[in-house]
Amino acid sequence: MAYVSWTLARLIVGKPYTPVTGTRIVALPLVASFIMVAWDLAQDPVWGTVLHGWAWLDGGPWFGVPISNYLGWYGNVFTIYLLFTLYLRAKPAPAIPNRQANWPQPCSSMLFAPGATCSRPSTTPTPRPSQTQPASSGASPTSRAPRPSSQYS
Repeated sequence: MAYVSWTLARLIVGKPYTPVTGTRIVALPLVASFIMVAWDLAQDPVWGTVLHGWAWLDGGPWFGVPISNYLGWYGNVFTIYLLFTLYLRAKPAPAIPNRQANWPQPCSSMLFAPGATCSRPSTTPTPRPSQTQPASSGASPTSRAPRPSSQYS
């Protein structure tokens, strides 16, 4: 979820393929942290009430989840994203991808790969190399004369 939040924040803040400078050093972690906490707002009530994954002593106003839980998540995630932003500031900007060249391969994989991987095997058994006999000169394999029965006894 961290990667998705970061990517969405880059798109929301704008200029996703430019270096992280100026106000974007703080804006990107703020927006990405908000997206992460929004995810937590949806998950914690389910894990706390339905699945009983965790419980709080005093509970809270949001389906028994205390506000301090969300503030703690926001502070932690913001710190991680801010450190990541400072790390990226020292790196060169990524190259702008050629979108026209990148979309056909994943789309064709999604369209054609399921048929290749999910097809049923052939019902006709493939003969082993030791079971096949070379055809005699000029004659088809079906026109060969049968072997005498004395060879099999």
